[in-house]
This record gives sequence, C-alpha cells and structure tokens, in this order.
Amino acid sequence: GYAIVDGGEKYLQLGCSSAKRHCLVDFSAGGGIISTLDRIRSTNSHTYTWQLNVGDTESDPYDLGDKITISEGAEAGVPYFLLEGNNNGYVKGWVLEPASASITAGDPLKVDIEGANVDIWIVMAIGSGASPVAAVNGAGMQASITISGSSVAYSATEDRIRSGSGDNTAPDTPTGLAADSTSDHMIVLDWNDNPESDLASYSVYRGASSDFTVSADNRVAAGLIASSYIDRGLLAATEYYYKIAALDAWGNESTPSGALHVKTETDITGPQIAMVEAVRADSLIVVYNEQIDRTTAQNPGNYEISGGASITDATAGPGDTLVALTVSGISEGTDYTLTINNIEDISGNIGSDSEAFVYFYGFRYVESFEQYSAGSIDGHNGGDGPWLGPWSGSSSVIDVSTSPLSISGVDGGSRALRVSWGNSGASRGFATEYSISETDPIYISYLLRGDADYDFTEGDAFWIHTSSGNWDWGFIGMKNSSGGGDFIASNYYSSNTKGGPAFEAGTTYLIVARMVKDTMSMWINPSSKSAEPSFYHTPSFKKLPGISLTNRAKDRNETPFVVDRIVAGKSYASVTSGYDPKWLPTKNRGKLHAGTVGGNQMLRIAGVHNAVAVNGFKDKAQVLLFDPAGRCLDRKIANKGESLLLQANGKGCRFVKIIGRDTQKTFRIILAE
Repeated sequence: GYAIVDGGEKYLQLGCSSAKRHCLVDFSAGGGIISTLDRIRSTNSHTYTWQLNVGDTESDPYDLGDKITISEGAEAGVPYFLLEGNNNGYVKGWVLEPASASITAGDPLKVDIEGANVDIWIVMAIGSGASPVAAVNGAGMQASITISGSSVAYSATEDRIRSGSGDNTAPDTPTGLAADSTSDHMIVLDWNDNPESDLASYSVYRGASSDFTVSADNRVAAGLIASSYIDRGLLAATEYYYKIAALDAWGNESTPSGALHVKTETDITGPQIAMVEAVRADSLIVVYNEQIDRTTAQNPGNYEISGGASITDATAGPGDTLVALTVSGISEGTDYTLTINNIEDISGNIGSDSEAFVYFYGFRYVESFEQYSAGSIDGHNGGDGPWLGPWSGSSSVIDVSTSPLSISGVDGGSRALRVSWGNSGASRGFATEYSISETDPIYISYLLRGDADYDFTEGDAFWIHTSSGNWDWGFIGMKNSSGGGDFIASNYYSSNTKGGPAFEAGTTYLIVARMVKDTMSMWINPSSKSAEPSFYHTPSFKKLPGISLTNRAKDRNETPFVVDRIVAGKSYASVTSGYDPKWLPTKNRGKLHAGTVGGNQMLRIAGVHNAVAVNGFKDKAQVLLFDPAGRCLDRKIANKGESLLLQANGKGCRFVKIIGRDTQKTFRIILAE
C-alpha cells in the first residue's frame, strides 16, 4: 500500500510552508518493508525529529523496556537503528536521507535533523531471526537500498517510493542531445525523454574534447528530472562538449550519449539592471543580468539616484551579478530611479541603464490576486513578501477588470477575491509571527466592496482576522447595524468597537488598521496619514501570525463580499501606497503561465512581443528568468509573436526581465513549489 499525508495547517503554525509524509508498506515477499519519506519546506532552519515510540512505560502490558533491545550504528555508508525483541523479532531502519541525521537509541527512538527544507527518508525491515544486512547503491534521494532481495528506491519522476525485486539493467542511452539555445555565458541543452518506467533521473557531463571520459569530476548536474539542462556561468566564445546519462530507480546508469559540441556566443552587449531593491533606508541591492567587472561595479561614481539621494559605497557580492549600495537621503514611499553608467561586464562591454524603486520600512506583504487565474484561491502561492505558504480555502478569484476596487489613491487591479461563507473563507500565514509591542506598530489595509444588488441588513458582516483561528484573535471589518457606524474592530470576539460611516452596497472602502499593544486605530477611506482615525479600539491584538477572511452574511448561501489588495506592513505609507511589484499584466499584454513539470518549475510567456509592442519592444527581445539571488536561470531570444518556455529547474523564481531594442521591463514573479 501507499499513502501521502498532508500535514496541513498544523505545520503552517509551526513555521513550515508545507509538510507531507509518504508511507510505503510492502509485505509481498517474506518479511516486511515500511518506508517513510517526510518532505518539509520552510524559510527558516529548524530541528526536526522523526520519532518511533517503542512502548508505554507507564502501562503494562505495553511497557516493553525489558522486552526490546535498541541500538544504532552505521552500515553501507548510512546510519541505522535496530530494535530486537526477546521473541526473536526485529525492526531495522536505515536513514537514507540525510546521511547527517543523528540517531538516539532509546524510548522513544529519535532521528534528529537540522535544516530548513529537508527530506527525511527512512526504510525499515521487519521480520524474525537474524536482522538483514543492506546494500546501498548511490546516495541521498538518488539512493536505492536492497534488503534480502527486495529493493526500495525513490522515483523523482513519479514523486513516490518504489519497492520490488529491483534489477541490474541500465536504462537506454539518451538520444537527441542538442543545444536548444546558446548565449555568451549560457547553453541550454535538450534531449529526448527515456521510455523506462523506472527511470529516476539524468546526469550531465562536460568536457574539453569529444572523447572525454565521464566521471564524478566532470559531472555538472545530477538528479535532473526533466530532459533539459541550462549550463550557466560559461566563458564567452568558448567550445564545450557534453554527454548525458540516464539513471533508473535502482541506481543503474546508462552508457553516456555521444558528445555534443557547442560554442558560446561572443559577448557584445553591456550589462543591464535586472532588479533594484531597497532593503533598508541606507541600502540598495542591484542585480545585473550577467557577470560584471568588479572594479567598475564597485565605483560609487558610476551610480546616480534621482531626488537628491547620494551613494557612498558599492560592494559586489558573490557571483559578480549583485552589488550592494550604501545610500543616504532615501524617504519611505517615494518613487526613485537608479541610473548606472560605465559598468562593464567580464568581456569589457560597457552598459548604461536605469530602474525605478521604492523604499518601505520593515516588512511588507502585498496580495493583489493579479497573478492568479479566475477560480479557487486554494493552493495559490503568489503575492509579494515572505508568506509562509499558499492560500487555503474555498473563496474564488474573480475578474473585476470592468469595475476594479479603487479609492483614496489605492487602486485594485483586474482580479479580486470573492469570499466564501464561513469563518475561514481564505487563510494564509506569514513566514514570521509578529508580536504587537507598545512602541513598534503594525499596519493592515485592504479594499472591501459589497455587491450593489445585495440587500445588506442588520447582522451581515465581513472581517479579516489575524490568524487561521476565529475566536482567539481580533478582527477588522464591518458589521451592518441600524444607525450607521457599520465598521468594527476587535481584539477578541466579545470585545469590539464600532464606528465609521454606514456601509453602502456597491461602494469600495479602504480599511486601514494601526496596532500597538494598547490601542488599535481604524481609518475608513483616509485622505492622508495625518487624517484623524475614524475610531479607536482598546486594547489591540497580541500577535499577528497571518490573516484569514470571514464572510458572515446572514444567509449562508450568499457571497456578497469582494476584497482586493491586502497589505500588511510596518508603516502607514507601506499599506496605503499604490506601489506594487511589477506583475506581468495579463490583459492585452500576453500571458504569464506558471506550473510544474516533473517537479521542475517552468514559466511560459505567450505572445510576448505582440503583447508588449505598445511599450516599445520591436522585432525581437531577450527574455530572462532570475532566481531570488539574482542569478539568471534561463535566457532566450524571442521573435515577434513567439511563445517561450523558460525553466527554473527547481531553483525558485523571483523575476523575469524582457529587454528590447529600445525598452525594457522587469516583472516580479512567484511560482509555487
């Protein structure tokens, strides 16, 4: 049998964006095999403990302390544990991933792992008599283990553990190896898919001549799921040779393919800005689209900021694609433009460029729903900011392009969220749980509109509450009542304050809340930061672990509330500014599609040049995909009207840049894992 269990909301509250357990049980041959694979994803490092409870020391007959002997050791290059019973039975487990796991032989038996994103893969044999000795082929998630003739391996193509007799037959040699595209510092390889049902992955080897012998020393990639690879950081105008090999789930590697000869192009274009980000009031991060010369990049005189701000220092980071600028004179919520001149790449080409940026103090989360297609919000993982994980809930993204939610200088987009009935129509956690202090405020804002054709009466209510729960923490929203003052703030369900104007159907409202420990200030459609709050509530929230949307229309079949542009931040400017990350628009400008194929993130830009010609792009342009560190993951040249497929190869994506002959545009993106 086989099962995959989702850890769900519990693990979101513990600081993990996702947690899933794969469990394989196989008693088809002789003894038994049980294998667990825990796949945990988090932005922060944790100590994870895999635990096996041997017995209940407080209750007979479950006190097994004198009936089971527990030990641990190492075998075939991996750690193992062994439970031996006085009736000649055993349970023996091998920790295949990670090999650095620490085993504590006791009751409970513990396997401890340190890390953020971790895979914990353990294979256990169950039987009687002498415990078996295992043979392990490969390492980590590419390993296969054979125990008494039964083999267990992880298939990345299927994302599941496989068991069986195994085999010694290698996959066929990969065919069709070709260079899909080349540039001055990058080669994109592609080949035909292998047909084997137990195929696990591919390896890529690179040499200096056609007759090079493949080895671990010249292997540039391993564990590839897709039949393609992007080799980056290469020298311009240089010849390279590549060979590909296929591996099956049992660790058998094919004969390598014939060598492919590829030469990178000559670099004749200067570097350009891929992204500028203000991380603090005194610090900017500049990411370039290629490696730059450190001498010119670290000259503060080659940078200029509009509005009178100054630059005092420039330091190049690892990989020479990122530069940290020390600046002064930056104000929050103000539009600036950074201009570069005389920056050289490693080929000596000189570049000049400019890029706009805005600085906001502290953290800032923005969810505008723009990058989602119409339909359920469940599982969507976009927005800007360090969100803990994707949205959950049954609310629906809708098209509001003909009547966007906009007021007080804050404009909604072409997408908004219609909130389903219930206490948690849509929920999402923050990567960090924020405590509300006496002196350091936290702000939340959002746009809210009730349907014009809905008859709002006494008791109809909507609010955003500050957790996935509903009764423990406070909320900000509206509750219709006679006599006006229909907006509400609360630190607990039974403790609330009402105020503001009467709620009118079809009208858009900007709701802003400022929270410190003792007081919550509420603005409804504020004209400026200096505007007097509409009302106050005392005390305020205690903490802010995330947000959840509640539709409490009196009729449970009704969904009359639509929200857009939910923002959380550390200042009034950060939650009321109209500035957004530059999402690639989908209306009349081509489409940006995100998805996964075989576990690898992919990005497809359809009709990009017809779409953006109005913005100055001509016959062709470069399209570049970058990871969070600013490294170029993929780059292609597209002709007018051409559809492109760019791949992230599991590295994660941050933004895409389109560079034309006269104009360039940078668009931030976020793809689900």
